[in-house]
Amino acid sequence: MNIPITSHTTRRDARLRFRVTRPTTTTTVIEVVGEIDLATAPDLRTFLDTCLPDPDRDVILGVSAVTFLSATGISVLVHANRVIRDAGRRLRLITRSRNVNRVLQITGVDRQLACHQTPDPTAKSRSDSPRPTSLAQRSALQPVDQRPTDVEET
Repeated sequence: MNIPITSHTTRRDARLRFRVTRPTTTTTVIEVVGEIDLATAPDLRTFLDTCLPDPDRDVILGVSAVTFLSATGISVLVHANRVIRDAGRRLRLITRSRNVNRVLQITGVDRQLACHQTPDPTAKSRSDSPRPTSLAQRSALQPVDQRPTDVEET
């Protein structure tokens, strides 16, 4: 049973939008579009808090269309993961954005959350993979001077 799509735009401006679908009786998919920063993170947290109370649904949170993720936004993602985990459910974060992936890797949050590049539930998350533990090991894998190719310079 597919429940109708719900859309929401933040009250402050149109920099952050949400789209909710319920493709199965056990899954809620929330797609986030825009920037998650100090101004919009409270709206995202409020929105997620209204979607998370359902005790029978795992949550797939799509942030592939997020163009900016601040520390405040990261705290909202960690909070959502904690709420969902405490309820005995799972949160899967879908991240195809290099900018968002880089922030999650640098902060180590990609090891706390089940991060995927596809919504396929059988896909292995990055948090399931062995991760380098020291800064030197991470630096050896990700040279500091390597720049993402999808960043536009002005």
